[in-house]
Amino acid sequence: MFFEEKLDLVLTKLEETQELLELFIPDLRKKRHVATFLGITEQSINNWLKDADSPIEQGIHYCINGRGDIEFVPTFIIALKRYGGYKNRRESKKEILTEDVVPANNPHTQKILQKIGRISSREETPKGEVL
Repeated sequence: MFFEEKLDLVLTKLEETQELLELFIPDLRKKRHVATFLGITEQSINNWLKDADSPIEQGIHYCINGRGDIEFVPTFIIALKRYGGYKNRRESKKEILTEDVVPANNPHTQKILQKIGRISSREETPKGEVL
């Protein structure tokens, strides 16, 4: 086999695989299918649509059609899943909040802060002023 024949064979196999894959990809223009594809609930998408700090944006990930219905853009939904950043957003916000918290030397204050999750539980505390 010549190089060109092998390349043509690879291209035809790739096209066949792509056609087969298109049969199994859901229609990502509806909210229900997008929720299933991303592995989240429809209520999460509803919350994202209301939230200003959302991983999806109007005009990019979705648009409103002439009837007033929300229609998602499949290309950008696939990119959202590929690059992530839409799951566990609370944990990343929690990490940002706990970075600049000063640990307390007072044991009672430390217990209160541990309960609300502001500092981790550790035995030693740095020496300094008591809060």
